[in-house]
Amino acid sequence: MKIKNHKVIVTESVLSLFSKYDITFQKKNNARIKLGDILTFDSSLSMEEHTSIWNSNILYSMGSFSYSRGSLPRNTLIGRYTSIANNVRVMGFQHPLDRFTTSGISYTSHHPFSSVSSQNEEFAVLEKRTEIPLKIGNDVWVGEGVLFKRGIKIGDGAVIAAHAVVTKDVPPYAIVGGVPANVIRYRFDEKTIDLLLKSEWWKYNILNVPNLKGDHSPHELIDKLQQANTLNQLETYMPKVLTSKKILNADQGNIKDFIKKIKTEEELALLKTHIEKKEQELKE
Repeated sequence: MKIKNHKVIVTESVLSLFSKYDITFQKKNNARIKLGDILTFDSSLSMEEHTSIWNSNILYSMGSFSYSRGSLPRNTLIGRYTSIANNVRVMGFQHPLDRFTTSGISYTSHHPFSSVSSQNEEFAVLEKRTEIPLKIGNDVWVGEGVLFKRGIKIGDGAVIAAHAVVTKDVPPYAIVGGVPANVIRYRFDEKTIDLLLKSEWWKYNILNVPNLKGDHSPHELIDKLQQANTLNQLETYMPKVLTSKKILNADQGNIKDFIKKIKTEEELALLKTHIEKKEQELKE
């Protein structure tokens, strides 16, 4: 299925939707996202309740109890209980290394010289882009200023040291750092890591696990999960999920109040697009 990109202008209804799912955009009184702001996301968006994006108007898929202060692309996938610090980014598109030139004129029409290169019909412009998303697992801690290569996978429980440049997949529970990033050590021994991965503890709301404390060790966590399961007190967490469709279907609110909030040509153009789309629907 083809992934479509979307833009919406924030209205009261959109803000109400975020409030319903406890999806926040941190600032004083949660006021960073305002009426008239533009949000971008793609059609694969899936945000579980209790998530937070602090520094961006780009929405991406994220599991409950995770937050991001980074500037990540909209196709990013983030698990639960994950913490992402400021200035975390993804590298731009990698130029091809197997051709006689790495210049953009060899693989894309989106470059400053397109008017010239288009005159040479024999010089084929071949798009060589892949949209493989960055996948960040559950219980991952990403330090400030980390730079990720596109399309890599960060395993559950991993820790990425501040200012690392991560160019390859990171194993579960590995602590990596450096330029390029390499494994420094693992958070726990192999047996403990295996127990944590098999438990898939992120499938549960850990706030509801009886007698579990925030400073408990991995083995104490496993014991509490087993005890709760024995007593039929352990339920798989089933959070509410906000999708792109729900945002797009949200009522756009009072149009007069909405128009008053428009301050840029981009916002006005987007409004015109919505109106034209609605006119077409009415004609049909």
